[in-house]
Amino acid sequence: MGDAQTQTFTSPDGLRVAVHGCGHGVLNAIYAAVAISCKERGWDTVDLLIIGGDFQAVRNAADLSVMSCPVKYRTIGDFHEYYSGSRTAPYLTIFAGGNHEAASHSWELFYGGWVAPNIYYLGPANVVRLGPLRIAALGGIWAGYDYRKPHHERLPFSESNIKSFYHVREMDVRKLLQIRTQVDIGLSHDWPRAVERHGDEGALFRKKPFLRDESKAGTLGNPAATYVMDRLRPAYWFASHMHCKFAALKVYTDEPPTEDDGVEAHKIDHGPVAQAKDLTAEASAPTIENPDEIDLDMDDNDDAAGAGAAAAASTSTNGETAAAKDVVSENTSNGKVVNPDAIDLDLDDDEAQDTAPGAPGGQPEEDGEGKAKPLSTEKATNENNTTTTAASSFISQDIRNQLPASFAPPPQQAPTESRAKRTPGQPVPEGITNKEVRFLALSKCLPGHDFLQLCDISPLDRSSTGSSNDTPPKYRLEYDPEWLAITRVFASELIIGDSNATATTDLGEEHYKPLIQAERTWVEENIVAKDKLAIPENFVITAPPHIPGQPEGVPEQPDEYTNPQTSAFCELLGVKNLWNATDEERLERKNQGPPPDQGGFRGGRGGGSGGGRGGRGGFGGRGRGGRGGQGGGGRGRGFRGGHGGRGRY
Repeated sequence: MGDAQTQTFTSPDGLRVAVHGCGHGVLNAIYAAVAISCKERGWDTVDLLIIGGDFQAVRNAADLSVMSCPVKYRTIGDFHEYYSGSRTAPYLTIFAGGNHEAASHSWELFYGGWVAPNIYYLGPANVVRLGPLRIAALGGIWAGYDYRKPHHERLPFSESNIKSFYHVREMDVRKLLQIRTQVDIGLSHDWPRAVERHGDEGALFRKKPFLRDESKAGTLGNPAATYVMDRLRPAYWFASHMHCKFAALKVYTDEPPTEDDGVEAHKIDHGPVAQAKDLTAEASAPTIENPDEIDLDMDDNDDAAGAGAAAAASTSTNGETAAAKDVVSENTSNGKVVNPDAIDLDLDDDEAQDTAPGAPGGQPEEDGEGKAKPLSTEKATNENNTTTTAASSFISQDIRNQLPASFAPPPQQAPTESRAKRTPGQPVPEGITNKEVRFLALSKCLPGHDFLQLCDISPLDRSSTGSSNDTPPKYRLEYDPEWLAITRVFASELIIGDSNATATTDLGEEHYKPLIQAERTWVEENIVAKDKLAIPENFVITAPPHIPGQPEGVPEQPDEYTNPQTSAFCELLGVKNLWNATDEERLERKNQGPPPDQGGFRGGRGGGSGGGRGGRGGFGGRGRGGRGGQGGGGRGRGFRGGHGGRGRY
């Protein structure tokens, strides 16, 4: 593997960072776009490129077979050129997982790892360091019915496995919510729930009209990402997924988050009773409409533009692609370069409007199927139940005692901090002091899309800047000591590849705090003191790389591999490598075939009565209603339903 050190080109206390939205397998075009933008900005290069998911680290055609994407849109992309070594990333590149990924490749690197020289996957959850900057990431998208399940997917995958693979898990969120010190950058693929309320909602809804109803219903975005953002409060939070640019500024006070902030839209209780209720509802999970399944783009010109971008990437001249030139023009106004760090917010107009119109007092909670209850219905239900509830209180204890034991209420437990109902991750510990998070979502690399931002980022904690020399130091990507300690604590609770297993119960921050402190001591003695924080440059090829000219579509799924990077990480931390298996074990699993499929998702986001989006319809995109609702002529954009035609993922 080549030299993954990054020479800083800015002041010694900060880094030059390029942020990109969804990757979608066009690395050549992305790197060319960064080069053009750097030239316009007067930079030689950047220290770091962050890609917000849908990276598509596809090594070969077999990887494509387990990437969640309509078959006709599965393309090999150009990542395999970097994987095979025929090209090398020009600077350190890191990315979070999205909902269009080569799941077989991601599976090998659960704790994170190099997918190619100089390109690092952050796993489903992670915290890493690059010089003075501390970066946290949460991969995947929201699906409430999978939230408390373990990572049960393992090759060979069923169709439902391919989709559930990228659904956010509570265990990964739980780990991030144990962080007690300041982070500089947060990254997620999906938007944090209700973040649109802290930016120009009107402009967003004009670009993406279908998001208006979701925002009003309180179902736009990922509540787990909100928990993490509200806990870590980094200076910047980057996301993608919606294929549009959107900026927001979330300002925190000393008051705890309320429902107005969208934090408790799902009323997710991490206690044992709530988790038991979740398990009873899982049988119907496959037919639940997941409103966060944004699998197909709705842009009219995406088919032609996508082909154009691919052609430009393969026939670029002097590193300039059509997409790259488009970025330059978008960052230029009247012949002058516009500052790409400027996050356009009209704070005077929008800062005080933290709740969506018509939703005073917060957002509706969701029912057992992940759908939002209308506020008016919820209110009426509460009012109608008042009399019934009061009457039920007059049932005598003698009558209650005659009921079977199963009817008895659960025993009351003392409201300890670990069991008291509160927003996950709250209150924020003293070590996290930042009060303002600048949120920025970006699109994908296509002409006419806002997909790239250059940023000069300094750490919130200036004491972490290290050397005061005039010569900028060379930085290597490093493990984060606090995250390593958290990883050791939770390693024994991880469950991989068992569809019948139940995830462990969240025992509360106060339970984990002393355990993490003890493991932090272990990390200091065994890793920090021994100078082992630098992430080793130990990329190796596991699956065979694609050879141009070979078929890009094959019926068989990829083989499972033990990635030496994961083995080395587990050895470093002294934890069990759950991703290892013998050849005989893997052959047996392969011969057994995929587990029974749980069925497909039915559309999503029903369009209501006429004219609306009719649910995320068929594989094509602009379907007729799909199974998600009565939208009649709405734009379907999901799996399993509708009459597809022109959608893009």
